Amino acid sequence: MNLYKIQDLNQHYGELAVLQDLSFTIGQGDMFGIIGPNGSGKSTLISTISGILPPTSGSILLNGRPLSSYSAKELALQIAVLEQDGTPALPFTVEQVVSMGRFPWLKPFSDLGPQDKAVVENILRKLNLWTKRSQKISTLSGGQRQLVSLARAMAQEPQVLILDEPTTYLDIGHQLLVMDHVRQWHVELGITIIMVLHDLNITGQYCDYVLLLDQGKIVTWGKKDEVMSAEVLTQVYKADLVQVHHPKLGVPQFLLSGK
Repeated sequence: MNLYKIQDLNQHYGELAVLQDLSFTIGQGDMFGIIGPNGSGKSTLISTISGILPPTSGSILLNGRPLSSYSAKELALQIAVLEQDGTPALPFTVEQVVSMGRFPWLKPFSDLGPQDKAVVENILRKLNLWTKRSQKISTLSGGQRQLVSLARAMAQEPQVLILDEPTTYLDIGHQLLVMDHVRQWHVELGITIIMVLHDLNITGQYCDYVLLLDQGKIVTWGKKDEVMSAEVLTQVYKADLVQVHHPKLGVPQFLLSGK
């Protein structure tokens, strides 16, 4: 079942065509990766399909309904977005920031109820943030703030979780921690995950479907084994890549060939 259907999507910034004639679908419950070189339009694409930017032309259907017909609150109840920069060093505690994810579910001028507090506590415990719940965000490392951002997004209990380069600036340990939790939520809750990723190996390890962008156009999209070939990626990224398979998972992985 298609969750998203994008048809003839174009996005312009003034006279600059950033996205050109994109057509693809995203299925309910997919782990969907968006890859491509810098400046290929990846972040603009997820800003558009999340409802942040209206498209210049074309159609976006979410659950068979035009995205433009949803109110801001309706979208917030279905879609959570983790932006590239995550949570800045704000003068709020970890628990306060994560609790912000419950706002779409609250009535105007109402406080968190017992169920909301239980959702927040459960997420904080799962991400090993419970003991840090009273700490100010400004005291945390970049990796810890990224986990807080993920916790806030999950507190929305979305049907769709959109992540813009969720592993940027994270060390290997925190990359795996974030991605493993994302996959765990995907499996447990059946939510749809849409991710912009720079790391081709993380893409191969965690995504089921991949869309490859270059200069605002779709090069190819589909199952990762069909999209992620060394020949295609070498051409798009202008880097000589060697394809191998993960010794345990059997998924495509890529190495620089060197000189």
